Amino acid sequence: MNIDKLVYLFEVAKTESFSIASQNLHVTQSTISQAVLNLEKELGVSIFQRSRQGIIPTEEGKIVIKKAHEIIMKFQELKDEVKTFTDSISGELKISTISGLLKLLLEPLSTFKENFPYISIDIFENTTLAVIEDVVNQKSDIGLITIYDDVIKNRDDITYETLLEGKMRIYVSKNSPLVFYEIITPQELLQQTLVLYNGDSIKWFIDDFTKKYGPLKIFFTSNDSEGVMNAVQKGLAITIGPSYSNFHPYLISGEIVAIDLVYDRPLTTTIGWIHLKNKQLPLYVDKFIKDLKIGLKNKT
Repeated sequence: MNIDKLVYLFEVAKTESFSIASQNLHVTQSTISQAVLNLEKELGVSIFQRSRQGIIPTEEGKIVIKKAHEIIMKFQELKDEVKTFTDSISGELKISTISGLLKLLLEPLSTFKENFPYISIDIFENTTLAVIEDVVNQKSDIGLITIYDDVIKNRDDITYETLLEGKMRIYVSKNSPLVFYEIITPQELLQQTLVLYNGDSIKWFIDDFTKKYGPLKIFFTSNDSEGVMNAVQKGLAITIGPSYSNFHPYLISGEIVAIDLVYDRPLTTTIGWIHLKNKQLPLYVDKFIKDLKIGLKNKT
């Protein structure tokens, strides 16, 4: 049993409707229905009678709903008390990150700041190798890096955990003839003009591709990811990037289309976080990482 099930249960009881409860809580109706059903199985009682007149609590259900409300209130009291404690914590959180991730960090950082308003946050952007050095030299508490090639192989001074996994894909304008392709081969890619984001994993791929198949036609490279996507949207060129870029507005709206690239090995790309292995991090860093994982999960 978890607190979410009790919240779902009480909202259904309050609104007398699964659909209204799902709208109020911003979750699917099936999620709420399944949660209530699982709770009934777990407790061994029927909590609601479902009829044409609506959702009506059984006699046993009324007792369960009352207890659920008491637990929810106690849990809220606990959260309020803990927030009073966290509001008084001061300190700093120093993050080194590869360029281009700030957009993904905004929501987790906002959530973290609400819980720890007196923690100052410093963010430094750099390459993956420089981020690793920042962490090793204790310039930063944690680092966010792209994993490619053997960048962290055989390193015993840092601890690494994966946050996002994806694969390299080709991105083209919806008006490009390439939208009719299910896949693109290296030979076909050689015939295209590309704009590239100046990221570590992209540089590694281009170097690897050039050694195997020859040089690509590159219009320009840039640290401005929005400039790259704008060029693609306008049909000036195509680009390559990780599949976790799919949350971009142009991809959501259909202005840009993603296509798989055939390659001689899996084109996986990974984002992870690192910290110095023997350094004890403050507890609030763990909270930030949890917020970050939730934020990234919502983007994929």
